[in-house]
This record gives sequence, C-alpha cells and structure tokens, in this order.
Amino acid sequence: MPSIVIRRSAALVCVLLFAAALPARADDPPDGQGPASPRPAALVPLYVSFATLQVLDVHSTLRAIDGGAREANPLVGAAAGSPATMIALKAGAGATLIYASERLWKRNRVAAVALMAAVSSAYAVVVAHNYAVGRRPPDVR
Repeated sequence: MPSIVIRRSAALVCVLLFAAALPARADDPPDGQGPASPRPAALVPLYVSFATLQVLDVHSTLRAIDGGAREANPLVGAAAGSPATMIALKAGAGATLIYASERLWKRNRVAAVALMAAVSSAYAVVVAHNYAVGRRPPDVR
C-alpha cells in the first residue's frame, strides 16, 4: 500500500514540476511574435532530469529513514516523518526553481542552463549518497 502512495505522489511531483516549465501566456509580447529568442534546447532535458532527481531524492530519503538513518538537512528534517509533507515540499521547491529558470533564460540563457545543470548535479550527489546510506547496515549509520 505505501508503495502505491509513493508512486502516485511521485507522479504528482513530476506533473507539478513539468507544469511549472510551461510558458505563461501573460509573458507573451502583445504583438504575438513570441520571445526574442527561443528557450535553450538544454533546458527541457534539464527540467526532466531535475524532476526525476526530485522523485529519487524523496524515494531514497524515505528508504534510508525506514532503514534507520536520519535526515541531515534541518530544513527537511521535520518533513521527513511524513511522506506527503516531504513530497509537497519537494514539489513546491522544484516548481519554484523551474519557474525561476524559465524567467532567467529570457534575460540570460547561459545562466539558466548553468543553474539547472548545477542544481541537478548537486541533487545527483545527494541521491547517490542517500541510496548508499540506505544500503549500509544500521550499526554503521
């Protein structure tokens, strides 16, 4: 039963993060020509990898906690006891970051790509660490 909740929650996180990446009609110029330059091609794959890493972060954190580990991040520590709260926190933070990147690329395309690449790289390290901690025997944690 809990795995069904986690799968559905993971799907919800992905939907929310992808929805944040959709362009808003209010940002379109009045003449309908669209933005001065197109979205950098690397951003959409970076958004997909970022959303995937957010889901894996929630999964790996919950798995490690179930195995006896503790959450080291004090901002997430209180949410770690509730999968729904943790998922909501990750979805909100992820959507905010994608929204910020969407606004940023219109002013600085390189900075937007660099931001998403850096954040995704950092989360890849966090996820790898979480899964490594989850595999350790309880007395080694």
